[in-house]
Amino acid sequence: MLKDLTKIIDVCAFDDDLGDSDIKAICKKLDHLRPRALLTTPLYIEKFKKYLTGTGIKLAVLLDIGNIDTDTKIALISHCIDKGAKEIYTVISPSLFKDRDFNKAQSELEKLGALNRNIDIIPIIRPSGFTKDSLSRFTRFLKRYRFDTLALYEDGQVSEDDLITIKIVLDDMRLAIYLRDDDDIMYYAKKGIRRYIVNDIEAFIGRLYE
Repeated sequence: MLKDLTKIIDVCAFDDDLGDSDIKAICKKLDHLRPRALLTTPLYIEKFKKYLTGTGIKLAVLLDIGNIDTDTKIALISHCIDKGAKEIYTVISPSLFKDRDFNKAQSELEKLGALNRNIDIIPIIRPSGFTKDSLSRFTRFLKRYRFDTLALYEDGQVSEDDLITIKIVLDDMRLAIYLRDDDDIMYYAKKGIRRYIVNDIEAFIGRLYE
């Protein structure tokens, strides 16, 4: 049971003051628990890569850069790939979908989709920042450019209406959810969320058994 659970968990390591001994300790702990991936910032790619090599744990990077231009975003992603990242979570700005002009949004997702040949790209959105129309259009672009996972993040719980809208359009695509410490895991589990992003894997597993 524990082994099956960890296969759908990505663990975050975003602290801005991690030394080599901290990183080594984190990787030793994760090697025992074997989550699906470790999600960190570009700053730590090479340091985590050194200790995760051979563990089977994916090294993923979060790029919280939704409002920069697409070419700069692509350049930063390419830099992370060169450093050794195996997966990139990147924020998609709802401003790309404003005024019903979807050309910029389509162009960005097309360019990101092209990178999927070399690495897994996972778009992140805050559903409340999208209208129903732009949310539906966005998820259709995801399927067109062959993304297989969409990550959702909100300051609070993602609304049931937004989850229904996304799931109707996504069909068999995976949904990942970033869980805050006080989020209701079962709320998302019952709605078919198939991947979780957490700060503390042991606390997450403990709450599932409560």
